[in-house]
Order: sequence, then C-alpha cells, then structure tokens
Amino acid sequence: MPTRSSFFPIAFAIFFVLWTIALLVPIPQKSANDVFGSGSVKFVFAKTLHVSAYAFLTVLGGLAASTSRQRWRLIALMSFHAFATEYLQLFVERGGSFRDVGLDHLGIVIGLLIGRKLPPEEARNHEAT
Repeated sequence: MPTRSSFFPIAFAIFFVLWTIALLVPIPQKSANDVFGSGSVKFVFAKTLHVSAYAFLTVLGGLAASTSRQRWRLIALMSFHAFATEYLQLFVERGGSFRDVGLDHLGIVIGLLIGRKLPPEEARNHEAT
C-alpha cells in the first residue's frame, strides 16, 4: 500500500497517462452520436470533460508536488500537455482545436483556484506533527 506521500504522485501519473490516452484515441462519431446525440449535449459534455479533467489534474498535481517549484513545473507540464495533445489529435482523426486548448487552460486555472490554499507537502507534513 503506498504511503500518503507517495499516493498523490502515483495517482497523478496514472490519471495523466489515462487522460492522454483518452485524448488520443479516435472516437467513432456514430458511437458518440448514439450515446449523446449529434447536438449540443455531446458538445457540452466533451467541453465540460476537458475543463474538469484539467482542473482535477491540476489539484492532484498540487497535492503531488513536494515544493512550490515542483507545482509550477507541473503547471508548465499541464500547459504543454494541452497544446501537445490537441496537436497530436490532428493525426488520429479527432481534430485539434485552439478552443479546446483554451478550455484546458481554463481547467488549469480552476484547479489552481481550488488548490491555492493547499500547502506544499513539506508544510502538510509539518502541520501533521
């Protein structure tokens, strides 16, 4: 069983990899239309998922970071990830979108706002003693 200090980095890495895979797997339009319909429900679901996933990853990354410097590196990684996955989607029949990059960054900002009161790990460990 992982310790508390190793849980968040492991959880971040797993979710990061799974989210990357989800963004780069082609989605058959027929299947998506069967589940959500071809209208605004599918659009709203997809865009809400983008924002929510990046917000969650940002909070999880903040909990995984042991220093403020690591937090900022993770934010830079998240920003790069947003651009890179949208670019790579051009090659997997999904289509990249600057709008999605913007929504991804909105999720990062929301995650920062949610997690702004979370201290780095060393402070959390100090408070626990």
